[in-house]
Amino acid sequence: MSGFTSIAYYAPSLVLLAGAFTISGLLGIGNEVGGALRLEQPWRSAVGAIAASEMFTLGVEGLAIAQIATRTILVVVWAVFCACGSFLLLRRRPFAWVPTNWMIAIPAAILGINLLIALCPSTKGDEVYYHMIVPSRIVQDGGLVFYREPMRSAIYPQMAFQIGFAPFHALALPDGGNVVSWFFGALLIWFTYTLIRMKSGSTAWAAVFGAATVAGLYTSVWHVTSGAHAIGDLAVACAVVALYLIDDLAAAAGRQHVAISVGILAAAAASTKVLLFPFALAIVLIAAVRMGWRSLSLLILPALLFIGPLMLWTAVHSGSPLGPLLEGITGRSAYLPYEARAFVDEYVAGPRGPILQKLRNEAVNYSPILWLSVAAFVLARRHVAAKPALGVALLILQVVIIIGWNTYDARYLGGVQYALMIVFAVSLNPSLRDRIVADRRFLPVAAALLAPWMLLQIVYAGQFLKLPAHLESKSDFYERYVPFFSDFVALDHQLPNDAVLLSLPYALDSIYAPRPIYYHVLDVPAHRPAFLLSYSKDGSDLAPDLHLRFTIGEKIYENDHSAIATYRFPGKKPLLGTLRVRRLR
Repeated sequence: MSGFTSIAYYAPSLVLLAGAFTISGLLGIGNEVGGALRLEQPWRSAVGAIAASEMFTLGVEGLAIAQIATRTILVVVWAVFCACGSFLLLRRRPFAWVPTNWMIAIPAAILGINLLIALCPSTKGDEVYYHMIVPSRIVQDGGLVFYREPMRSAIYPQMAFQIGFAPFHALALPDGGNVVSWFFGALLIWFTYTLIRMKSGSTAWAAVFGAATVAGLYTSVWHVTSGAHAIGDLAVACAVVALYLIDDLAAAAGRQHVAISVGILAAAAASTKVLLFPFALAIVLIAAVRMGWRSLSLLILPALLFIGPLMLWTAVHSGSPLGPLLEGITGRSAYLPYEARAFVDEYVAGPRGPILQKLRNEAVNYSPILWLSVAAFVLARRHVAAKPALGVALLILQVVIIIGWNTYDARYLGGVQYALMIVFAVSLNPSLRDRIVADRRFLPVAAALLAPWMLLQIVYAGQFLKLPAHLESKSDFYERYVPFFSDFVALDHQLPNDAVLLSLPYALDSIYAPRPIYYHVLDVPAHRPAFLLSYSKDGSDLAPDLHLRFTIGEKIYENDHSAIATYRFPGKKPLLGTLRVRRLR
């Protein structure tokens, strides 16, 4: 897979260069889009960059659906997009939106540390298992092919932004997506700071909430990977804040432009997590009520353009617009009987806790300022101009979805928590806000609620910074953080060049497999040498169900001390187990 074949080309400087070129393209084209929508800052850059990402992703989707997504075409399309955006960016007057006050130096430093993490090779479990496998397979196959497994990535409408990262895999720089994700996380912090400063007139007030957005392990873990977490948080936060400020936005930009902008944000949110579909629909309906039902067509237009083609393609190739979800509603399901249903039931009934561990994780993931602001927004009604009912309703919607269908993680709030913090900060009674800021205890208390969480981020980042600082070799880094890496290196010399792997059980670090890897027996291509890769913690060797397509042949590789799981936790040792590879006939 692309992660393995790209190892020889990995260099932090190249990852940074590819990511920075993409960011300049997104900013350049995004600012033109935001300008066409007559949006003022910070909306122009935030909405515009999201729209530019949607436009580029839609182009990559088109190439993939048309089965012409060759390496050359993907790279050329990416280069042209970024070059055009960079030109548009450079020809603009100097940016007035770049904050320069000294008070943002500390959150800027944390963002710098997060960037260094993003420059490291991808090692986070979800990303290397199923997020990055989608663009990697597009490059491998020259187009979009429906694969049954991993089922999370078979829900293609929630993989839209990951599909847009296919050019990085074509460039042999698959980690470039990490830098783009970091950019959207940075854009969320800048949006928070800038909007609050403009509305309140207080740099200190805005800087504290900007710092609260970046403080905590969440941004250092989730905003530096090739998933869609950062852009989803930004889209959701902007969408909810836009609902609160919709009259002001409409007065400045016009209702039609605001409707399109909210539609862009809702479409982006929906395409990052399928469980945000109800939330995105709620955003569209609330905006339609606020601006009039005539705006509904403009509100849904971005979703039709951005998500529609992918849902239609998935419906044709899998029997459902959401792949394994709602299977069979548009045709014959691609899955074996009860297979997709079992996945959904197992996921919903999966482990939700232990609750104390979840609470501990959330305690270090976010600064208390975030949650205190949300609580104050809900409870301090006499002192907050904005009515909390709308925000609370959207928050409850996400909580219900988490309780009913997801694990108990605050990240599945999708960014609503950031929005409520921002709305609180801009709508708090001005006289009360001024008294708080003027109080000598304000900055020391804020520092006490920020510094420990930022120190945790620095400690967490220390394990990764050795590589970009050239204190650790690439091979040592991969050995430490990529399960089965030494086995994959050995297998690369033993497997035929045209071999494919079937992995049972699932959840491997897919992109680092030395050959194309599949997780469903019906996904394995015919007429190529196939090998079964299996692993266990206790050395057990249970025969998998191959559905009469293959029989298991001789063993070609075994390692009783294989690193079957590694951890991005300082000092935690890898989990050892047994890995076996056998020929399939």
